[in-house]
Amino acid sequence: MKVGRIGWRRAAIVLAVVGALLPAGQTAWAQEENGGPQTDKNWSNEAELGYINTSGNSATTSLSFGNRFTYNFTYAELTFKVDLFRATARQDTLTNVGGGVRVDSETRTTGERYRAELKYRQNIVGELFWFGIGSWYRNRPAGLDTRWLAGAGFGTRLLNNDRTVLSVEFGGGLTREERLDGVEDTFVDLRAYAAWDQKLGASAGISVWSEALLDIQHAENLRINSHAEVTSHLTGRLSMRLWWDVQFDKDPTAIVVATNPDEPPALHAFRTTDRTLGVSLVVDF
Repeated sequence: MKVGRIGWRRAAIVLAVVGALLPAGQTAWAQEENGGPQTDKNWSNEAELGYINTSGNSATTSLSFGNRFTYNFTYAELTFKVDLFRATARQDTLTNVGGGVRVDSETRTTGERYRAELKYRQNIVGELFWFGIGSWYRNRPAGLDTRWLAGAGFGTRLLNNDRTVLSVEFGGGLTREERLDGVEDTFVDLRAYAAWDQKLGASAGISVWSEALLDIQHAENLRINSHAEVTSHLTGRLSMRLWWDVQFDKDPTAIVVATNPDEPPALHAFRTTDRTLGVSLVVDF
C-alpha cells in the first residue's frame, strides 16, 4: 500500500473522538463558570485521549483512548471502562529498477490492544463488599484474537478516607480465549486484585492497581496486569495524565508457523511481557 500524506481515515477518527468530547467539555466548563452543577449527580464520566503522528522520512501514528463511566447507587457502584491503543508505522522497501530507485511503502500495525470491562460492587457490611465482573480483551500482536472473562468474588477496603483508598479483592471466574490461529481454550481462573488511590494536594493524584489471574488446571498459565497513573489538574475540567501499563503472561500464546511446505511446522511463542508508557489529555464530565 502506498503511503504519502497523513491517512485521512486516521485523521477522521481523531477528529470524531475530539468532536464527541468537546460538547460535553464545553457544558462542563459552562457549569464550572456558573458555580458548578446545580444538582448533585450520582454518576461521573472521564474520557482521555492521546495522539502522536509523524510524517516525512518516517511515518508513524499512535492513538490511545479511554473512557470510564461510574454510576453510584446508595450501597453499590457500577463501572464501565473502555480502553484502546493502536500504533502503526510505514515501512519503505527500496528496489533498483534499471538504475532508478523504486520505493514501495506499506503501513503495518505495530501495536494494538482493546479492552472493555463492566464491574458491579455491592456493599455487604462496613467496608466488606461482593463484586461481579465481565470483560473482553484483544491483543493481536501477542497472538490473541479475543479473551472473554466472567467472574465474581469478595473484597474489602483496607483504607477509605478523603485522601486515600486502598482495597483488595479475591475471587474466581471463567475465561475463554481464541488465538489468531483459531485454537480456542476455556479454563477457570483464581483472581487477586489490589488498588490504591492517593490524592496529592488539591490538584493531583496517583492511582495504581494490579491483578493476578491463575489457571487452576495449569499453574504455568499465570497472568499479571498492572497499571499506574499520575494525574495533574490543568484548568476547568481538563487534566494531564501520565500512565504506564504492564501485562505479563507466564505462558504466552504460541502459534504453529508452516509457511514452507518443504519444512516441518514450527512453534512460535510470543513474548511474555507488554509494556506501554503514555501521556493523555483527560476531560472529566
